[in-house]
Amino acid sequence: WNEIKTKTRKDFPSCPVMNRRLPCNVDSFLEKFIANDSDFLPSYMTGRGCKEMTASPWVLDDDLLWQKRSLHYIRPINAPLAPPTALARKEQRFRTYGKHGICVETRTYTEGVPVSDCFHIKDRILVEPISDSD
Repeated sequence: WNEIKTKTRKDFPSCPVMNRRLPCNVDSFLEKFIANDSDFLPSYMTGRGCKEMTASPWVLDDDLLWQKRSLHYIRPINAPLAPPTALARKEQRFRTYGKHGICVETRTYTEGVPVSDCFHIKDRILVEPISDSD
């Protein structure tokens, strides 16, 4: 857990959200926000104008440590010379570190927007309890 936290500070020097407290423990965070039957992500993305979202179920990755899934959706685009919407894909994976926390990594790809084939967006979310009892 300490290794992934250190690596995250190095790989992601900019952190837009930090030390956000949520009224849940690690297990309930998984259930509310990550689980296959969680409605958080579809609701969140719909609220930001995304449509037609489909998500594959979480499956064990080849390394047997991470769970992975893919999400496909149509997202609104607000950029010059771009279409009003585009197909997008999120490749997500998560791993639990016992009582220490959860790491969720996402790579987002967009299709049909000029030069969108030249990059992807990568983010990492770390969730850890405030105390050992959380």
